[in-house]
Amino acid sequence: MPQPIVFWKWITSNCIALVTQTAVYHWHMDGKETPTKMFDRLQNLGECQIINYRADQSETWLTLVGIAPKDGQVVGSTQLHSVQRGVSQYIEAHAAAFAQYLMEGASKQSTLFVFAQKNAAGAKLFIAEVAKGDEDKSFPKISTDISFPPDMVGDFPVGVQVSEKFDMVFVVTKFGFLHLYYLGNGMLIYRNRISSDTIFLTTHQKSTDGFIGVNRKGQVLSVSIDEANIVPYISATFNDVSLARRLAAKNNLSGADELFKTEFVRLFSQGSLKEAAILAAKSPGVCPLFFSFLHQSHT
Repeated sequence: MPQPIVFWKWITSNCIALVTQTAVYHWHMDGKETPTKMFDRLQNLGECQIINYRADQSETWLTLVGIAPKDGQVVGSTQLHSVQRGVSQYIEAHAAAFAQYLMEGASKQSTLFVFAQKNAAGAKLFIAEVAKGDEDKSFPKISTDISFPPDMVGDFPVGVQVSEKFDMVFVVTKFGFLHLYYLGNGMLIYRNRISSDTIFLTTHQKSTDGFIGVNRKGQVLSVSIDEANIVPYISATFNDVSLARRLAAKNNLSGADELFKTEFVRLFSQGSLKEAAILAAKSPGVCPLFFSFLHQSHT
């Protein structure tokens, strides 16, 4: 390498990202003898300690994350790079991730950029579309607050991980707090402290579609969505029938049959047979009810 490597990470099962003081390289394990330069680091990240690097599934969107002390605070700096356009954008953020998200009624997934920041103005989670799925559908840019306890003034986000199976965003903070948001609209679903010691590293856990974190004591924490309780929890806590049905239909989860049946009866009674049939197809528990209603309407 032309310069010492200050950070490296596997970004796929056969590609290593190598970060030097001035540039980022990808080294694919496909017979290439030398790494390929992807982009130059922005000057804003020049003095930062690099803590993470991410790529979307197509490796056409890349992001480099660093932190640096400033005026008694830890400032987060993120570089978002488009491979196709060959341009980079500086974003003030402590943690970032990419996600694939299928909008309601869309046929193709959108690529979303999810990042968390904390500055003098407060802490926020942002969700923005960087690559469209369907051309006629646009994902609205989302901004939502991240709250910290009054006695945790030095806390800040250290990790953003996404569960694409459940469309959930995990935001993990330095002092061990977990914030769970719905990817589709940024709604806060859950918040709790999962570690009394500093969490300094998180990574996606493929087997559970959750994440693994490591704290200062060396404990390895595994966090994931409870499939048996997520739908009843959202229904009872937020009375969000639409979100509960969406999660249940996408993952064939229990706990939403009554919600499906209530909506089915409403659609059928107002003559929306096509919509009722689509709803029945999404819920195995509603299918017998659909055919029963259909038989009654013909007889």
